[in-house]
Amino acid sequence: MSENEKLIGLTVSNGKYEGTVKVLKSVEDFGKVNYGDVVVVYASSPAWSVPLLKAGALIAEVGGILCHAALVAREMGIPGIVNIENVTTILKDGDRVQVDGEAGEIYVLNGEKQKYMYSIDKKQQLKDFAAALAVPVGQTDSNKWPVRAGTVIFPVRNILVREFLEQIEKSGIIGNPTAWRKAFDGPSQLWRMSHHLINGLVDDGVEKSVIAEKILLLLEGIAALNNGHYFERLGNHIILDKATINDLIESGLEYQIPKPNSRKLLMLSGLLWSYAETNYFVAHELTCEYHGPYELPNGYAVVRDFKNLCPKELWESRDYSDSPDYIRIITLHNNTLNIRFDAYNNMYDGYDEEEILEIGKRKPKATLFPSLLCGSVFADGTFLSENDVDNLINVYSEKVIKFSSEVDNFELQEIARKYMEVFWYRKKSLADYIGVSWKPSKELYPILSEAIAKGQPKSKPMGDSLEKELSKKYDFSEYLK
Repeated sequence: MSENEKLIGLTVSNGKYEGTVKVLKSVEDFGKVNYGDVVVVYASSPAWSVPLLKAGALIAEVGGILCHAALVAREMGIPGIVNIENVTTILKDGDRVQVDGEAGEIYVLNGEKQKYMYSIDKKQQLKDFAAALAVPVGQTDSNKWPVRAGTVIFPVRNILVREFLEQIEKSGIIGNPTAWRKAFDGPSQLWRMSHHLINGLVDDGVEKSVIAEKILLLLEGIAALNNGHYFERLGNHIILDKATINDLIESGLEYQIPKPNSRKLLMLSGLLWSYAETNYFVAHELTCEYHGPYELPNGYAVVRDFKNLCPKELWESRDYSDSPDYIRIITLHNNTLNIRFDAYNNMYDGYDEEEILEIGKRKPKATLFPSLLCGSVFADGTFLSENDVDNLINVYSEKVIKFSSEVDNFELQEIARKYMEVFWYRKKSLADYIGVSWKPSKELYPILSEAIAKGQPKSKPMGDSLEKELSKKYDFSEYLK
């Protein structure tokens, strides 16, 4: 099957999923199914429900809305598409496919270039990108700690962007989703850099048509890192498949912290978010990736990943000896949970979509803590006891105070230098992938120092509706050739 063609069938269970195909033609094939595989069958009967316990999605050659395959897929909460002629012959074991259980479409992702099933008109992509970007940028606090990034990074922002894009183009990852996933940790790593990249291109006087193409390149990477999805404007942020979530929950059962002590999980999460800021300032994505809510039979799961907790290359004098490198917090909630994520991975609690765009007009009804049932903490390969969690809360409480006090005593020039290093560190995973240094060149330090001494040029103020103004500012769709 050509990767530019799509298979179209009948949607019987909603959802979107990417995984590896396993074609089952008899019960003897059941054993080859691994967790998260896309199971492809001619039809199914009761016995065929067993391999579906591991499946991330189901495809059947025959059937209708009330066939066995359809009913089981819906019950198990996995995407399902049926009535695709010759699908058990067209698809082969090992094929990588994207299953869109909402549109009834399947794309094969084999080969160097990937055609995303979620692909839309390029101009519409650019419009949607601008709308998604405008939400977090428009809601950001003007009083950032230690200072707003733009007030100190502006002298070298265009150089960062040049380096970043050149490294992407030389890396061989363009058109290769697997390579994108090796070069970057997650979609937030690209999203949270996006407006700085655009501003850097504008600083460099790059033609607007070229900027449009660079945004599309950025969206290719975001989609590769996010299972084919481009835009988390205001909704769920789903990274893990159903099987992985179930395994996480099941393996941590022994270490779950129930109510009333489950609040410690949120306390640790809040501390780690603050701790990330003391290390990376606004670049939270270098540590934090929140995702979910993942649907469960009786509620939801929310996962918080905290990585790169010991950036010794960035802060050589800091003591990280008592900190894990990686922590994952899994919290389980009842059905009253109402959270949403924007494109920058910011989490909103208790708002409906339209209300987020008009924050301040009403107070949200908090659901994150009231809905919390229990959860567990995983650090450097091991689930932690409640006592271990208590110890981590103490460790990070001390570090947050110590590290933030250190930065509070910096002069503006010191903050600017460290901010520049943080921004270059944002592309460290890409630099590591291609085998070059992530650090800014020594020649940039005097350039930065001289510009900071002169002060930032004044920018043109936005109009009354900040979100609309930002949507216009970052919309380059009309310039696409």
